[in-house]
Amino acid sequence: MPIEHGAEKVHGISDAMVKDAPTLDDFITVKHSDKFRNSNVLVVAHNAKFDLPMFAPFCGQATQLCTMNLGRKIYPAAPSFKLAVLAKICGVHKVPTHRALDDVETCFALLKHFSQSKSLSINELIELEQAVDPDAVMPFGKHKGTKIVDLPKDYAVWLINTLDKDDWIARQLRNTPDLYI
Repeated sequence: MPIEHGAEKVHGISDAMVKDAPTLDDFITVKHSDKFRNSNVLVVAHNAKFDLPMFAPFCGQATQLCTMNLGRKIYPAAPSFKLAVLAKICGVHKVPTHRALDDVETCFALLKHFSQSKSLSINELIELEQAVDPDAVMPFGKHKGTKIVDLPKDYAVWLINTLDKDDWIARQLRNTPDLYI
């Protein structure tokens, strides 16, 4: 599968750089003996809605823990929820570079910071990441800045039907009792 031009601009990795690299399927099923196939796997990532669909097929059950979503909950006034911005806010000295190892180390340091600064276990972080936040606001569009619970019903329904089911906004709307669905 070729690397899209936009993705190449972000991370600087070209098709030529990975031409001899194994596919994700070969990497997991061959090199690592498909060891996650019957396991419950915690996929920790920044913007996990992007990563989870790639890894879930190789897992018995996959649960996401998204450091971007945690950042939204723990630092709602942050100027952005990009990995580098949250790392700076949290005093993480590892700088993400859009290279796997640097980004994984930064993501792990963020997760560790969130856990230690709030005295939360991994299970509690998962609950926090997936919890409904009545004060969450729309980060984009014509309703930017509006509390999600205050969105017009037709717009909320459109979002639920348009956004990926694992998107934090869609989860927020679906999990708000008696709100829309």
